[in-house]
Amino acid sequence: MMRTTPDPLRQRLVVTGLTVFNDVITRAAFARGLPLIDLRLICDEAADYANPIEPSVQGGGKIARAIAALVAGHDWSQARSTVFAR
Repeated sequence: MMRTTPDPLRQRLVVTGLTVFNDVITRAAFARGLPLIDLRLICDEAADYANPIEPSVQGGGKIARAIAALVAGHDWSQARSTVFAR
């Protein structure tokens, strides 16, 4: 499979669109006092991705550890938002 260099304008548009979606998700979680796993903070290396939209084994491991940390560490009895980033 041949890889092409990303178009800089398209990349900026994609990042801008994702920022809007992420902001909506973050605001909704915080408005409801829910915890949030921010994948932007967890998968922060190129090696965390197998391709542009799927995590690699390394990225999947990071995500699994974040989920485990949320399940083990979040106090569900309080309506308090917490960001789990690592």
